[in-house]
Amino acid sequence: MLEGWVSLPRAAERALLDSMVARGVWLEPTLAIEDIYAHPERYRAHAGEAQLGTSVAEWWSLGAGTAAQRRRQAVTARLREVVRHFHAAGGVVLAGTDLAPLPGFGLTDELALLVEAGLSPAAALRAATLDPARVFG
Repeated sequence: MLEGWVSLPRAAERALLDSMVARGVWLEPTLAIEDIYAHPERYRAHAGEAQLGTSVAEWWSLGAGTAAQRRRQAVTARLREVVRHFHAAGGVVLAGTDLAPLPGFGLTDELALLVEAGLSPAAALRAATLDPARVFG
């Protein structure tokens, strides 16, 4: 799915996001799960290597500085743009994460990434509290 956002023409993106907003579709982008691979240096301080899943620790050591990591960085940057445009169009963004290697840290990281994507701190906090409550009743 994320690779699709990178290659989606801007006009098609706008039409898709406008359609989502018009239909009341919400977006839960899980920015942190992608960002952990694109920018592992942000997450190393959260936990020692012993606490990380082996595959993640190996990927970090083998993938750093590679074309794969640069591609992941491009994808995450583009995904943040999509989140910014969706939110600016009036879409409901929900905070969520699948950050299994670093349990307990994912949500706060997700909120910070939502702010980096263009949500205000208050909007990011709503994305983790009030908006999910409204969406899920």
